[in-house]
Amino acid sequence: MASKELTGSAGTCILSAAQMSIQILQSLSNFIPIPYVAIAVTLACQVIQIGQAVQANVEAIKLLNDRVYSVILVILTNLKGKKEQDIPTDLREGIGRLTKDLLAIEKDVKRVKARTDTKKLTNKAKAIIGYGDNAGMIANCTSRLDWAMWLFEVEGRIQDSLRMVEVLGAVREVHEGMRDMRRDVGTILSGFQNLDVMPKNSLPSAAIPPKPELFYGRLAEVEEIVRRIISTQSARFGLLGPGGIGKTSVASAVLHHPNIVEHFNSRIHWSRCDEVTSPPLLMEVIARSFHLDQVSTDRLQDIVSFLQSDTRPCMLLLDNFETPWDIEGRQSEITDILCALTAFPHLAILVTMRGTLPGVGRVKWSQPELLQMAVLPIPAAYDLYVEIDRKAAHDENLKKLLAELDHMPLAVTLMAKVGSEGESPTELLKRWNSHGTDVLHDPGGDRRTSVNLSIQLSLHTNQMKNNPDALRLLSVLAILPGGMRVDTIQDLVPNIPDPAKARNILLRASLVHSRAGTNSIHLLSPIRSYIRRHHPITPQLWQGLHQFCFTYVTQHSLRRSGDAGFDEDLEALAVEEINLVTILSHALQNHPSEATITISLTFMVYQSRTFARSGPHIAIAAAAAAREVGTRSQEAACLQRLGEINTMHGRYQDARDALNKAYPMFQELNDTKRSVGCILVLGDIARLEARYEDARNAFEVAREGCLRLTGYSRLSDCLRGLGDLARLQGRYHDAQMAYEDGRRECKLLRDLAGSADCLRGLGSVARMQGRYTDAESAYKKALKELKEQRSRRGSAYCLLWLGNTYLLQGLLGNARAELDQAYKEFEEIGDRNGAGECLKWLGNIDWNEGKIEEGRSKLQKALRQFSLLGQPDDVAECLQGLGEANVKEGRYGEGREALEEALGTLERLNMPKGVAGCLTSLGELLIKEAHFFEARAVLDKAHAIYGELGVQDWWQSRCVTLLAYIPSLDQII
Repeated sequence: MASKELTGSAGTCILSAAQMSIQILQSLSNFIPIPYVAIAVTLACQVIQIGQAVQANVEAIKLLNDRVYSVILVILTNLKGKKEQDIPTDLREGIGRLTKDLLAIEKDVKRVKARTDTKKLTNKAKAIIGYGDNAGMIANCTSRLDWAMWLFEVEGRIQDSLRMVEVLGAVREVHEGMRDMRRDVGTILSGFQNLDVMPKNSLPSAAIPPKPELFYGRLAEVEEIVRRIISTQSARFGLLGPGGIGKTSVASAVLHHPNIVEHFNSRIHWSRCDEVTSPPLLMEVIARSFHLDQVSTDRLQDIVSFLQSDTRPCMLLLDNFETPWDIEGRQSEITDILCALTAFPHLAILVTMRGTLPGVGRVKWSQPELLQMAVLPIPAAYDLYVEIDRKAAHDENLKKLLAELDHMPLAVTLMAKVGSEGESPTELLKRWNSHGTDVLHDPGGDRRTSVNLSIQLSLHTNQMKNNPDALRLLSVLAILPGGMRVDTIQDLVPNIPDPAKARNILLRASLVHSRAGTNSIHLLSPIRSYIRRHHPITPQLWQGLHQFCFTYVTQHSLRRSGDAGFDEDLEALAVEEINLVTILSHALQNHPSEATITISLTFMVYQSRTFARSGPHIAIAAAAAAREVGTRSQEAACLQRLGEINTMHGRYQDARDALNKAYPMFQELNDTKRSVGCILVLGDIARLEARYEDARNAFEVAREGCLRLTGYSRLSDCLRGLGDLARLQGRYHDAQMAYEDGRRECKLLRDLAGSADCLRGLGSVARMQGRYTDAESAYKKALKELKEQRSRRGSAYCLLWLGNTYLLQGLLGNARAELDQAYKEFEEIGDRNGAGECLKWLGNIDWNEGKIEEGRSKLQKALRQFSLLGQPDDVAECLQGLGEANVKEGRYGEGREALEEALGTLERLNMPKGVAGCLTSLGELLIKEAHFFEARAVLDKAHAIYGELGVQDWWQSRCVTLLAYIPSLDQII
């Protein structure tokens, strides 16, 4: 680029800026009666005065003048009002060294002025040192901002030195800064001394970084990149992703891969671009990576000549390329450099950077061009952490901590290093929840040692600075754990004029990412944590979120089950559920009102239909808000919903507490409908806790209440509850009658999901009676109906009992398939009871297949689950399974202990079929121990119970087989 002359308005502005700088320095120096300071100020003013008269290299000289002015200004500002005796010796000596540097700089600037006054520059010389065009001025403005940040640090150090007489470090930094300025001027001067040829000095080499030592979970990516590079003609690929995701580590592993080394031999080059601040510096860095001496005045020509002279395959890694690409106003020049490189087919190029690929449309990137980096797989993140902090392997909260870090490599590595110094994952998890990414911040570090600094680099790009709405959108996204769908962005942030533009900027900065298969954007957990702490959302943006939430919930909660569009409404609420919970929680806690409570109750209706995957948080907050500002009816309704949701999640005591508060409130309000609802849920809790008499009383009271109501009936729910109770107690005829009555009642009420649940109950009666074909048919039909009603919980229970039906027939493969699918569903919706049931039966399958340890592990996990839930019948069944596993291993003592404990519990709960099954297992143990008389007595008792119940299933058949195996009395004698 040609250097422009100092003419016109631009020259006038620069001239007045220089004169103003001189006036300011001279005015400030009048307040400091210290001779050697006055000398330094005079020299600085002379440098600025001479510099303003130079007719070429305007930008370089202007930058030099600015630096001189800034350093002297910092010193004068901090010495204002001081006397000579107040100045420490070290600072006085430092100012003396600074004065010598200023003398040298003055001489160099005079030489530059003399040459520009007497010799006309050639176009080639102007190309070498031409920083005078407008684009150069803009780039130097950025450099000045960086310089201002450095001055801030220096200023703090000088102030400390004046207070504590510890200034040696600060003075040395000032002195080194001035030496850098001398070198800058020397570079300018050397350009005038060699107008045709740049100096042939030897450049230091850029060594390839070593292969990463801690490298987990990335082998597939490395192999894929290596395959693409070697198999692609003129390979040009981008390795993209947010800061801290591991781009440089993966790229380094690629460079050291045996196939890459063999293919390119020693012709592998690495250019570190994270400190590149101009296109000329980028060319210098690339030239240095190729080990090129400077043989011409054009470094790009040096690179091109080298690539023309050696056409053997070679590879270039441009690492952290986002830094040069973000230089404001210089992207066209950066693209020119890339185009010059991609013109050579034997040069393979791999670029790592945050954001999007540079020069798209001009640079010919290989297809597919993008290699988007993702977070580590869970096992790899675990292995990485434990490799650094071995003791963490025994901490049960390690996986929770890794999940909080989103398995981001940099965050995992830094957290593990903190942990290796003594803190456990449990302790670090508490610190993370309190302090976020500040736990991983090293004030003296860089992007590789501080998550905060890595995030700040993305926030401080020119695009982010020039578009403040992008940061506002980011602050909103940081409080939405479910991310933000593209089609709802405008509704979520009505205060942002162009949210689509803001979203695109965030994507280009790699601050957000799109998840595969979704039309939404999300934040990684460390970025979310940082933004919430350092750039919190404003009240105006919260207001927009509240309005979105209220409108959205109302819009999708008007239809009933069976209405057209009902399924679509459920899906719409499910997609936004976790975000709606966050927004509603904030509204209830910060702006409680009757309207907010009403919207929350509407949302809880949806939760009751979908098993409340998001938990009881809204119900708790709404109940608290209703006590403060709501009506008595609202408070009771919130408590009722809280009881229902806690029941779904197995928190029975919490559920009872809430329902026992809600019931008398409804009684006072003469609200019989909701009173019946409370009693029904209390009956379900009693049944689940095996308090069968309490459960029967509750269902009977609820049935009487339903019969008194007109135009409303929950009679089907009462009948279904009585059917479940009768089935568990072995009263199969009563159970079947109740289920059939309930199914008819549900059909009359258009309660299709309730009807399907009753059908599932009929399948369970058939299963427990050994009518497996009827059971299988009923379960499959109920499963189909429940899926049509979008009842995940009901469908999962159908799968559970269908799997159990297969197990009772000895079809272990079929049983495992259904139970595995059911377990996955229960885990996703948070149904601990259902998940425990699956584990119980999967454990039985394992030990039937000889996988004793696997079976024992599942049964023990289920046992813990049911113990926490307070479900003694299920605890007894787990103990029975563990007892049978012990017997199978020959550990008869432990087996007997577990079986006898299970038998005692089942007898106390009056569960005859369970008692018969446990007696059968105990009889088998006694036979193995050759206690034949005792075994016969136990098995005869079990056989009699099966006869009374009319059961002919696998367990009954097993009992008969064992009885036949016992020797006769004569044989025993």
